[in-house]
Amino acid sequence: MDTTEAEAAQVVALIREGLNGVCLNNLSYADDMVLLSASVCGIRSLLKKCEEYATQHGLIYNAKKSQYMVFESKSEGRNIEVPIIQLNSVPLERVHTFKYLGHILTPDLKDNMDIERERRALSARANMIFRRFVPKRQPLVQSVVSFVLNQETVRSFFIK
Repeated sequence: MDTTEAEAAQVVALIREGLNGVCLNNLSYADDMVLLSASVCGIRSLLKKCEEYATQHGLIYNAKKSQYMVFESKSEGRNIEVPIIQLNSVPLERVHTFKYLGHILTPDLKDNMDIERERRALSARANMIFRRFVPKRQPLVQSVVSFVLNQETVRSFFIK
């Protein structure tokens, strides 16, 4: 079992068994909510509870903005058949990438897409600083500063 599979197993155990006796089946921040379950039956049960709560309190979940993701182990791959999951009798869309609170989640629990997004953002900010402070008429200075910025960008992501 490699690190990713071990981490996935820890997440599943945390969802099933809880943390210090506290069930961890949802993450909420402002108006965003993530439901966690180790099975389709469990997620359906959580969605039913959400629907009941919403009905009792005059709320409506927007099924069009709701999606689900299946976190997979290496042995399962991306072709796992999942029964239909519904919210308010509307089938939910299955996604293979999801951005939650600024971080990109993928079924394999790898950070590659998130790291690439951050790398590009850092590069864009470095280029803005570069254009603001380096005179356009000095090509040698531009070359040196550009080289140093690129070195620092690479170093910030790949040096352990």
